[in-house]
Amino acid sequence: MKRCGVFLALAITLVTASFADELPHVCVITQAEDTVGERLVYNVKELIRKSHAMKFMPSERETNCLRLIINTIELEERPTRGMSTVFSVTWVAALGTHEEGYIDSTVGYCGSKRVTETAESIVARTERLVSSLTLPRSN
Repeated sequence: MKRCGVFLALAITLVTASFADELPHVCVITQAEDTVGERLVYNVKELIRKSHAMKFMPSERETNCLRLIINTIELEERPTRGMSTVFSVTWVAALGTHEEGYIDSTVGYCGSKRVTETAESIVARTERLVSSLTLPRSN
């Protein structure tokens, strides 16, 4: 029941932002200590900055936004060490200082040659989530 209330509050916040001609705010919180994971997070942030559907917020303390929580772990296999990462992405609604509501999550594997494509996929999913929670804009 609480999840439904938080989801509704986020939807109202994002709808209000769309009426005010303001893009929905998105911030990225990360725990990436491996090279491929750091590149993945960097690409996700850059693609959100370039997006026409949402506004990147550099502060991890941003409230009333959609948060992407990205965690990465380097695979320890010897022949591929430093060449891939396992990641998880969790999308949550941040409402005020203490309210967070789960929206969606995924896990995946990313090789060093697929960082851009993986970041594009994460951002595309984020845009779909944002658009499902906002009203269409009239131009």
